[in-house]
Amino acid sequence: MSTLRAPLAAMSLSILLTACGGGGDDAAPADKYVGTWDIPCEVDGSISVLGEVTLNKASGNSVSGPLTWRIFKNTSCSGAPYSTITLQAAVTIHGTAEIDGKTVDQVTEALGDDVSKDVYYVTGNQWFESPEGSPTGPGGFPTNLNLAIATTKR
Repeated sequence: MSTLRAPLAAMSLSILLTACGGGGDDAAPADKYVGTWDIPCEVDGSISVLGEVTLNKASGNSVSGPLTWRIFKNTSCSGAPYSTITLQAAVTIHGTAEIDGKTVDQVTEALGDDVSKDVYYVTGNQWFESPEGSPTGPGGFPTNLNLAIATTKR
């Protein structure tokens, strides 16, 4: 969920999902995304946003669950949030691609009524996505991966 351009939606989608590795060969693509994930602090001007998402398996290739954002009137995600927003999030995995030697999931992500395409890479308990504004390739999926920001599984 990372290509939406409205400020909150963009932050939501650019850092939404992070995952740990799946099980054996018979694991469904969605399995590695099941659980509660902590979304790192993101700054937008003079505010910052900290999030968490709890994803449940909806099918072998999709997960969904509540995404909660805590919004702060500072740039450090510290103190008491001045606002909290909870939205329904959903991710559908359409297939895989190679980016910089890494196999990524090509996904459609939905946050409330906003839908976009992204790529996710999961290693251990970390999940990475494309940077905002990444160029797109066939099918409209981003072709870059941001390994500097990770969502972490609890």
